[in-house]
Amino acid sequence: INFENEELTYGELNEKVNQLAHLLKLNYQIKNGDIVGLFIDKSLEMIIGMLAILKSGACFLPLDFELPVERLTYIISNSNPSLILTSHKLCEMVKSLNVSYLEIDLDSSFIYGNNANKDNLEISITPEDLIYIIYTSGSTGTPKGVMVKQRNIVRLVKNPNFLNFKEHEIMVQTGTIVFDACIFEIFGALLNGFKLYILP
Repeated sequence: INFENEELTYGELNEKVNQLAHLLKLNYQIKNGDIVGLFIDKSLEMIIGMLAILKSGACFLPLDFELPVERLTYIISNSNPSLILTSHKLCEMVKSLNVSYLEIDLDSSFIYGNNANKDNLEISITPEDLIYIIYTSGSTGTPKGVMVKQRNIVRLVKNPNFLNFKEHEIMVQTGTIVFDACIFEIFGALLNGFKLYILP
């Protein structure tokens, strides 16, 4: 996985994800069925946060930091996330939303220190469990949360009938995480073992 001048192998990514996921479960009591917000710009941390939420058994809620505060407040009130993952750069905006949050920057020794648990977690996920909730634009009224299940993503990116993946593909992630096409870009790469390049 590559973003600007930073890169993680799948093994390194898995270790970082596990470290964060263990913290979410132990320190924040995140569990199956919980919703965890993702209020973060494009970065390696975006992918780490997304996967750590899933490894903790929860589903992720992508949040657009360019939305008006009123719209964000409505989405957060409507979805009631247990926690929001963010970056140091955006934490002041999150504070204004009056929700619990955790900064997940890669330089955090609290999360990714040498003593943090890098082992895979034992969790039970079914195809019917939610993977994420994405809100509509609200252009015709109030935004609505669309709930997407694990099986929907597997069906979308594993042996899709609308294109032929080849070995050693490279996927480029271009959209924001609140645009559902990015889910195809991210999980199309990760669930098929491809390289993922995140464009700023």
